[in-house]
Amino acid sequence: MFPLRVLCTRFKTGTSKTGRILATSLLAAAALTQGAAAHVYQFDNTTGAAIPTLSAGGGGTAVYSQSGLNLAIADNTYNGSQASMTCTTMVIAPEPGFNAINGPVTVTIAMSHTYVGDLVIKLFRTSPAGDNFTLVSRPGVSESADNGNDANGWGDTSNLAIGFPLTYAASATTESEDMGAGLGDDTTICQSGGSPCTYNPNNGASLQSEDLADLNGDNKGGSWSLCIGDAGPGDTGTLAGWSINFGSVGPPDPSDANCDAGTGSLSVTFGVSDTFTATSLAVGLNASHANRGDIRASLAAPDGTVYPLITQSGDTDDNYDIYLIANTDSGSDNVGLLDDNDSDPAATAPYFNRLVNGISGLDGVSESANGTWTLRLCDRTDNSVTGTFNRARLALVDSAASAQVCTSRLTYNWGANGQNANFTSFTVGGITVTETAALNYLGAGANNFTTSTESDGGQAGFYRLYMAPESIDGDPLDYEDMGQLVTFSFSETVQDLEFSLTDNDWANSDFEDILRVEGTGPLAGYARYTRSAASGTPSFSFAGDILEGDTENVNTTNGGTSTYFFDRGLNTASVIYLSGNEVAGTGEPNDQLVTITDFQFCAFDFGDAPDTYGTLLNNGAHHILGRRLVHLGANAPDGEIDGQTGGGVATADDGAGVGSINDEDGTE
Repeated sequence: MFPLRVLCTRFKTGTSKTGRILATSLLAAAALTQGAAAHVYQFDNTTGAAIPTLSAGGGGTAVYSQSGLNLAIADNTYNGSQASMTCTTMVIAPEPGFNAINGPVTVTIAMSHTYVGDLVIKLFRTSPAGDNFTLVSRPGVSESADNGNDANGWGDTSNLAIGFPLTYAASATTESEDMGAGLGDDTTICQSGGSPCTYNPNNGASLQSEDLADLNGDNKGGSWSLCIGDAGPGDTGTLAGWSINFGSVGPPDPSDANCDAGTGSLSVTFGVSDTFTATSLAVGLNASHANRGDIRASLAAPDGTVYPLITQSGDTDDNYDIYLIANTDSGSDNVGLLDDNDSDPAATAPYFNRLVNGISGLDGVSESANGTWTLRLCDRTDNSVTGTFNRARLALVDSAASAQVCTSRLTYNWGANGQNANFTSFTVGGITVTETAALNYLGAGANNFTTSTESDGGQAGFYRLYMAPESIDGDPLDYEDMGQLVTFSFSETVQDLEFSLTDNDWANSDFEDILRVEGTGPLAGYARYTRSAASGTPSFSFAGDILEGDTENVNTTNGGTSTYFFDRGLNTASVIYLSGNEVAGTGEPNDQLVTITDFQFCAFDFGDAPDTYGTLLNNGAHHILGRRLVHLGANAPDGEIDGQTGGGVATADDGAGVGSINDEDGTE
């Protein structure tokens, strides 16, 4: 079958500039075996929503307590060991998604005792074994060792009362060693002396830590024991209750790169109704955030498999407008890096044109695609800087291909519109094709959106997209703002639209072709297409729904040719042409040219009405293929360009259609 051709060409107006040296450009590892074919499925979500901050708790439980204990504290038994202390244990169940301790950690204790200088209070992480902490160690005693010995004095004589609990926090200014200082006998700390009731832990002679911040980053799940030792005779006390406040809790940090389900993360969904096996994935993300490094992202497949995409970082640049792919990069100068040291434009098109490569696990997969895919987003840094999700794209690729349905197809030679002529529309076979959008982002074009009678990539006559960076003010130019889009609409839904993009290639510090194809039809969303490349060694690679030039190609050869075939009804077809990262700036010597050649498609089936309708007459009764899979008979209509037999335009009243299937049963 003869493909509809989209040609990408160069007008070489000068020699290539020197500068960055890339052995190959961004997509060094192709995601598609050249010569093979694959379906590409595209899904967008543009709902827009705030990205939730999870570091501030995000709905997880941070405070755990025990009350009503009435636990008598053993008198004068402390010798430095945990076994010599009176302990109570609180078991905290793991809470998926909210298990990490982010702090600040505080401990509050409600107890009575008639001699605070006797007391040593410790917090033990007993299961799983972890850090242990000394909150207070015999206030008023200058201990030489943590062993309960009274050789250095008896310590402070103040009391503790259950009704006046004390809190231990690293933020407090008064050390726990100074509890009761200056109050005297028969006075109650916090009651008699008023504030403070919160103390900074002091470990005295203990070798255990006094810094509760050491718990930050640990998991809260497990067994926690509060232990109280009494190192003096005669005075006693009772523990009524205690609590531990982890401050805020969230996903384990930094090992968990996912915004887990149920954590309060934003869920951006894509519904896939087709049934196929995805072999590679790509994700586009557009988000506004003044500290984009705060964002985490992951993709969950319908079967629950999670693909980590973005882990929070120290990147303080603004916004993400990125396309996350598995392909690797052998280049330099921040090419393909998540942090490119430059803010991304998020508010305006073109979208998803900065490629972020090397995302592990997105290629070589085998995922059942049918169902709901979920992009999870969260802000993992509680710094009062928040962000907004704007839009996202999911591209799924399989290893299948579609066959032609139509027995013959219409075609149009772009050259018939003239040399360097503006294009509006053409009509062929009862179908009018109209240029409904011609957008030139950043004004990066000259002589574009026109037709030509010349040849490129072996094809005569083409429609042209053209970028001329030297015509734009500013140096260096921001390639993320540059690009062009053309959309063609069809007066009737067409079938079997096919075209190629040719001479897609790259030259160091000069130009880099990045191309994306989209189509829409009667059904919601984008229409799938089959993508293929010529056999041999192409000058480009595929990733998701984009193509990117890797090496230079001679524009008279097909080494830069990729072909696109829509096997479903189509109302519009678009080509998005992006400048790539090789644009050096004002004065760029070589411009970028993309051309589109002859469309091929069909729209009608002239052989599926009863004979009395005069089906075989020119432009006789016919079936419009807009919904070719919706029909009354046993077989779907297959389509041709005329009802007349002969010349390959009709197949004997459809008696021998595609696959020798006859759809002439008088009911379609």
